[in-house]
Amino acid sequence: RLAQAPRDSGCLEAMTLWGAVTTLQTLPTLGSDPVELKVDLGTDQTRSGVSLSEGIRTLYQKCQFYDVLLVAGGKRFPAHQVVLASLSSSLREHMHQVIQHGPPPTGSTASDFPPTSGLAEERGFEEYPQRDAFHGDDAERMPASDLGACKRLCRERRYGAFVVWRGTAYFRSRTAAECVENLSDSSEAITYVDKGTACSAEHQQSPNGQEPAIGHTERQQSPNRQEAASGHPELHLPDVVSAEAVAALLDLAYGLGNGYNVSSDEANRDVLRLAKRFNLQQLEELATHKLLQGLDTANVIQRLATCDEFGLTSPYQRIVEQVAQNAPALLEVSN
Repeated sequence: RLAQAPRDSGCLEAMTLWGAVTTLQTLPTLGSDPVELKVDLGTDQTRSGVSLSEGIRTLYQKCQFYDVLLVAGGKRFPAHQVVLASLSSSLREHMHQVIQHGPPPTGSTASDFPPTSGLAEERGFEEYPQRDAFHGDDAERMPASDLGACKRLCRERRYGAFVVWRGTAYFRSRTAAECVENLSDSSEAITYVDKGTACSAEHQQSPNGQEPAIGHTERQQSPNRQEAASGHPELHLPDVVSAEAVAALLDLAYGLGNGYNVSSDEANRDVLRLAKRFNLQQLEELATHKLLQGLDTANVIQRLATCDEFGLTSPYQRIVEQVAQNAPALLEVSN
């Protein structure tokens, strides 16, 4: 609806019911010339996408509302089906297989999951690799060489969690729920949250309505008990033993931007296995770049073997060229 000012005012004020006032410099002939109306929407069209991605990352970092578990090296890594399925069609097919038919049978459960101590006071701890909570707020500390002793002390003193960093366990006096809510990224830390005292055997509901997660120690019993206890499908990675490799996959999936931080050639090979199995080109590029870093006569043969194992022709040729151009290195490798 337009409100027209007198002609001698030199302008026309056009008002809309849905936008701001727009001033026209000239009065067009009504019915013959179109009138352009500028409406200020007043919203940022990119904000919804940013909020969604940030929200998904936050859910992952706090281990909330996850609905699938990656299993590798006897450890379980919570994730979200839709995030993993979005990475590649191959991973999507694997996810569909797991959801429809469960994990493939294994020859022996003992090889998949390390034995547990059987002590009740050590059960109910949830492990969060590469996570810290309340950094610097230490109630107590002790050597982390005996995780069982650390868990017993945590339970006896009613600490909510303890963080293992560089061989030392740092205990947090906050509650388990507070520790989970305040998890932060830390590439060298592992946080053990004591959920055994907070969750009953009947799986009480947590305040956010999600079933409390069960500690890794309790899950490591048998595949049937794992499925019944967790209630989530599990994607088993039997040929991957490095937690760093799974963390690299999840960092890529959730766009955490932590950098590529695998610390060994063995972990890097596990990353290549994941990249090849699920056709993850970006993950393969990260692992391939790692192969070309820090080359020396002690690791060059092994890295050439890795290139050959995974069909990395171009990196193989580049490594050979570097060795051929360095006469002392070529002589040492030849011997």
